[in-house]
Amino acid sequence: MEPPLRLFEEFYRREGIERVDGLESRSLREFGLRLAARYRSEEIAGSTANAHFAYVRAFLSFCVRDGLIDTNPADNEIAEEPLLEDTPTRETVLVA
Repeated sequence: MEPPLRLFEEFYRREGIERVDGLESRSLREFGLRLAARYRSEEIAGSTANAHFAYVRAFLSFCVRDGLIDTNPADNEIAEEPLLEDTPTRETVLVA
């Protein structure tokens, strides 16, 4: 989980956010949009983009449980909207 969380940390620091309690759903939406852009430019697979977002959402859920933030800003429709549809990357061919 370290590489996606480091990527997320770099993102939110570039956005001028210094602490997790400064994150909002719109910040997470922007992070999702950037992951989707990396997918479109073929830097990462769609499954990787979704996994990165899932790791960040899990980390923020931990922050909620630990009392660092009140709610998970990655766990709502605003933040999740840019996530990629989970579809197979190739057609399955059945051999008879």
